[in-house]
Amino acid sequence: MEENVVEINSAKEFSFFHIIDESDFLGCFHCHDFYEVYISVSGGKNFIINNKIYDMMPRDLFINNNYEIHKTTTLKGIPYERYVLEFKPEFVLPYCTNNTNLLHYFRVRPENFSHKISLSVEQFEHLLMLFNKYENLNRDVYGKDVLEKIYFIEMLVYISKIFNNEHKEYNRTEYITVITPMLNYISENLSGDLCLDRLASQVNISKDHMCKLFKKCTGTTINKFIVKQRIARAKELLNQKLSPTEVCAEVGFNDYCHFIRTFREVVGVSPVKYSKGMRID
Repeated sequence: MEENVVEINSAKEFSFFHIIDESDFLGCFHCHDFYEVYISVSGGKNFIINNKIYDMMPRDLFINNNYEIHKTTTLKGIPYERYVLEFKPEFVLPYCTNNTNLLHYFRVRPENFSHKISLSVEQFEHLLMLFNKYENLNRDVYGKDVLEKIYFIEMLVYISKIFNNEHKEYNRTEYITVITPMLNYISENLSGDLCLDRLASQVNISKDHMCKLFKKCTGTTINKFIVKQRIARAKELLNQKLSPTEVCAEVGFNDYCHFIRTFREVVGVSPVKYSKGMRID
């Protein structure tokens, strides 16, 4: 099945989902205009975020921000169940203080940052209690809109506390180590030539073997990953007030028309409209 790269936008300040897919789930690389918390329950295999590939087990928690492309791969024959929290940073910012910065681990990315925390049984059960409280809120109760915000922030406070107390550096498995140098090279050279022959020479394996290994590990192709990385970087530079022409060169598009067309296909609007704050909700 052909995989597309997609841009997901939301007009909501915050959202909560409990999702179960009974049949085989096929995800694609994407990014969105909100921050995300993902909690694995069952059926997950790998979580790929930018240039890092994580094994996924039940009770694993992942976070990503609005510039990080990501996708999951799943196990066959097992229900794919997860909880997902999504929120705009502007919604959470008023609840941040000097002592409690709820956005810190979404924004700060040191070299060995790990997007993943493996929850203990106690931590997982406490989160489930918070999720159930949110899900079971009576739609007719007075102050429901206020309570939803309070309960959602309570979840983020607990998740931030876990990262603050237990955050560990990114740990590469032997299998992932084969792919990681290539992902790092792509991320560090988005403005340059990223043809398959050059990438293969960087990781010192044949082009065919490299492509097969990448597909097996990520479920997608190298070229599609590169496109998504370049567009995510383009969004970041446009938000820093660089012109579309400057951004085109910075993210490795040799043809401006091709850049405009690809950006519009992925994001939904042209780079010019995006830089002016126009988004597809």
